[in-house]
Amino acid sequence: MNKNNYSDYNIKSNEEEYVVSAEKAIEWIYLGDIFVAVWNKIYSMQFLKKNNILFDEKIWYGEGMLFNIDCLQFVDSIAVGKKSVYHQVSNPNSAMRKFNVDSNLCGIRSLEIRKKHWRKSNPAIVDAWNYHRRAFNLSIVRGLLKSDIEQEYQELYDSCMNNLKKQLWISLKVPIPLREKLSYIAWAIIPSFMSKRCKNKVRIKIGKK
Repeated sequence: MNKNNYSDYNIKSNEEEYVVSAEKAIEWIYLGDIFVAVWNKIYSMQFLKKNNILFDEKIWYGEGMLFNIDCLQFVDSIAVGKKSVYHQVSNPNSAMRKFNVDSNLCGIRSLEIRKKHWRKSNPAIVDAWNYHRRAFNLSIVRGLLKSDIEQEYQELYDSCMNNLKKQLWISLKVPIPLREKLSYIAWAIIPSFMSKRCKNKVRIKIGKK
């Protein structure tokens, strides 16, 4: 697995390589320390066939993470590199970069499926999974606000906001950057302020265009 890639926003690269346990890799993927996609990984075809690892055709969002977590159930350790050998070209107008309610709900289904596939688990993995599950709530809230359709999906919006409040402890337990923790705390404690702030940012962005 690889931690870095060339893009418009990231040109970090170094020769560092190390080996970590599969459990640690699972935790890192859920926390975002290793990107969830399949394009920064190398797989043995023999390994995939032996363990009958395939993409779930019913999952179109979160399918890469589901595939990778499935792979990690059948190994003890993995090699991680930091050399940027992949160049990603960003397309802000692509379908995957635009907010879509159904896609985010599909991602949550993918998370639930992954948990049922677990052969490896420990408290850190459980915390990381819960964090990723909570992150989807925030992603949906922000997406609804930025698209100005929260009233159209009021029940979903309210449900996600309630989950952000109830599960605040999750973001405090996991090893994520302090700025990210503060953001989660703010969304849980002062959601109305954060909602207005989110909408104002969108209006300013549109105004500049």
